[in-house]
Amino acid sequence: MTDKLNHFDSKGNAIMVDVTEKNVTERKAIAKGKIFVNDETYKRILDGNMTKGDVLGVARIAGIMATKKTSDLIPMCHPLMLTKSQIDFEFNEKEKSITAISTVKLSGKTGVEMEALTGVNVALLTIYDMCKAIDKNMVISDIHLVEKTGGKSGNFISENINRYQTYSIFFYPIRPDLWHFKIDKRTVVNLDEEVKTLIDIDFFNNIDKTVNLIMRLPKSFK
Repeated sequence: MTDKLNHFDSKGNAIMVDVTEKNVTERKAIAKGKIFVNDETYKRILDGNMTKGDVLGVARIAGIMATKKTSDLIPMCHPLMLTKSQIDFEFNEKEKSITAISTVKLSGKTGVEMEALTGVNVALLTIYDMCKAIDKNMVISDIHLVEKTGGKSGNFISENINRYQTYSIFFYPIRPDLWHFKIDKRTVVNLDEEVKTLIDIDFFNNIDKTVNLIMRLPKSFK
């Protein structure tokens, strides 16, 4: 993979990449992202009992529409004739999260990674919009490209798929200079300096009560 940034010319000006001479190939991209919600929100989404209507149905349509509008949102993206745009959802009862999965395909001269990523973002933002009246603490996280196929650069599969896990971490003070935390409400371990730096040392200096954070840490963290 090249280290060159191809959206700049020799003078550093932003450009849209010239794909005139590229070959037409079958291209596909898959992107994912999560939204964490509270217990009530999770249940009402699955039951279809939200005041604004069918949350997942609206989010699915929004995500598909977003993939087709990507070039209107990202300045140097090419307008593309997509041949497939699909939004799917996965549910995690334990962590009360909903994962949006965007799959985009075309036969063309440039890839559809940005379209897939845009679809995920808008689908998750739509869930937030549909549910914010009862849950403003929702967290959108872990948005990433899972894989892409086709094109000169070849195939790509994310190295992060099995490297990280999302944890719900509860921090609570033992004394002003010592914090403990629980991972997923089970494991209790000492809070070391390495983990403090992952968040922000000032965070611990300015609170005095139990807090809950959603963090994405290496699976080896435990």
